[in-house]
Amino acid sequence: MGKKYKVYESPNEFLIDGGADRGRVRICLDETCWTLENVDDFVVQEFGFFEIGKLANAASKIVLKYIVDPINMANKMYYNRKASNTTKVLSKILATQFSRLKEKINPTILSVQRAIFAYSLGCGPLAINPKFYALASKYLINDIVTYRPAAVAVRYLHWRIQGFEVEDQDLEYAEVAKAIEEYSRSVVGTEENWRDYYKCLPRSYKKPLPLERCIELLNDWRLLYSKNRKKNTALNRTLMNCPDVSSRALLELCRGELKRPVFKKLELFLNISALQPTRRPDNSDLFFYSSEDEIKKAIRAVSAATDNRLSLRRYNSVTFMMHYANSFPERNLKCKLLGLVRKSIRWHREEVVNRREQIIGSNGEMLTCLPPIPLPDSSDKIKIKFLGSVKEIMTEGQALEHCIGTYVDNALKGESFLFHIEDLKSKEVASIEVDSFGRVVQARGPKNKINLASKKGCAILSEWGKNFLNLGSPSKEN
Repeated sequence: MGKKYKVYESPNEFLIDGGADRGRVRICLDETCWTLENVDDFVVQEFGFFEIGKLANAASKIVLKYIVDPINMANKMYYNRKASNTTKVLSKILATQFSRLKEKINPTILSVQRAIFAYSLGCGPLAINPKFYALASKYLINDIVTYRPAAVAVRYLHWRIQGFEVEDQDLEYAEVAKAIEEYSRSVVGTEENWRDYYKCLPRSYKKPLPLERCIELLNDWRLLYSKNRKKNTALNRTLMNCPDVSSRALLELCRGELKRPVFKKLELFLNISALQPTRRPDNSDLFFYSSEDEIKKAIRAVSAATDNRLSLRRYNSVTFMMHYANSFPERNLKCKLLGLVRKSIRWHREEVVNRREQIIGSNGEMLTCLPPIPLPDSSDKIKIKFLGSVKEIMTEGQALEHCIGTYVDNALKGESFLFHIEDLKSKEVASIEVDSFGRVVQARGPKNKINLASKKGCAILSEWGKNFLNLGSPSKEN
């Protein structure tokens, strides 16, 4: 595929030609960015020096313009496949050209954009504005290159008030009164708090801040992460020694005030999660002062209890663990994080049992849909039982301590067919789910573990499911 593209090089630009049936793009090396030009339509777009993937994706849309109309739904899958392959080829071409032209880029601009891209996987309008480098002080430039939060601030502050806390004078810069007046014509009611209301406005109604004001805010970038732009010693120490956390997590720091300096990744994740105003504050100190080892043990415990593959490196996993632990109804507990998690696990299990009893009591005799083919037969080695009622499914989940009970609705609709498997030799048992196409989608023993019964049952039911020839509406036993 790569042979279809011809590259014509010149000192500061290059042209990619895909042939008669494809568009042509010209990519120029500007002072602070790449400029992508559609040769035929003369539309220009700007990209940071390290946004090779984003640039390649935009270029592929121009190149493929004459092959297929992406709006045509019949050709959408074909277009997406072509676009993906074209983006990969163009990425290699762009990487080669970047290596050729890199020496012509100002080292300061290159180092700033490298830092911003490394910490936020983007660049932002500020970093590709030549005036930014002319007006920014050497101290600000050094901070951007050195400190992750400073680079993230440049990426996300850009020309608009987004998530950072700003002063009231910034609302005047942003012409927020005019924006609210325009937007209020289609919205019932008014909002006195302009700061909060402005954050809810559609992007098209938000006005840009002047470049000079952006730089003024960035000169004291630590305050952008502070609630109400107040100095906080714990926050400052954390920002100056910031661990390797995502930009998304950093942007949440302005939700509240840190209680202590935090230098470890998991501890910072948990502190940021606990700052959310929607969380119950009663156990907040427990989260703020938990150690990294305690957080790891708590995540592993919640992961095992909920059958979720939680990661020790992801912000979402820490947030999930905290939300799960904080759902325990009692407040102001005098225990550590792992103790709270264990209490929450026991409480959730009791709730599941209560819900199971309620379902069995009210709907236990309801029958599930039968498969469209005769049920599989047991043998002298394997016993196969079809779970044909709500009560049998809920009892199976209780006995094997897994979540098969959550598939009751699917079983009633005929979207899933659930079986109990017993290996008569090893006495091991398992539960298996077969979908409406006859495919085994889950096979698990007690506590969601894979055992001999789940393996043998999977093989037998997979072979049985190949006989699903007529997938009309499954029959239902009366």
